Amino acid sequence: IRAMPSWRKRPRYDCAFLRRDSHPVQSSDLDVCRVWLFFSFSHDGIDYPSALVQKYIRFGDAPDEVSGMWIVEPDIDDNGCRVLSVVPLSSFVRAAHLLPRYGHEFLPPHVTHFNSLDLMSAFYVNKWADHHSFELVPK
Repeated sequence: IRAMPSWRKRPRYDCAFLRRDSHPVQSSDLDVCRVWLFFSFSHDGIDYPSALVQKYIRFGDAPDEVSGMWIVEPDIDDNGCRVLSVVPLSSFVRAAHLLPRYGHEFLPPHVTHFNSLDLMSAFYVNKWADHHSFELVPK
């Protein structure tokens, strides 16, 4: 999982699955996020490895009927800004793969695989990315 302003001459901020609490991983207790920064801080002599993330919220109560994949949208505040949170590194489960949810119109030429996470408003959580994703993503 990378969070880098320049990786092979392009920014790279990966997506990941987060555990909501410290219990064993249950697929229904997972959130999807995009990682913006890895950092750590100390308080009372204890180091806290952390990450600054942008969370995505599930759209609907069930996966999409056609694709079988969950749809997520960026968590947006009342001012239209994407919400950022600080989470402990221990809450990370593994990388996640999001596919933009395209409409019926052609995309403008400036939309690429490098910036689609910034420009699109909804995404499929790709459970077909690999075996582990298929087992992890809620059915």
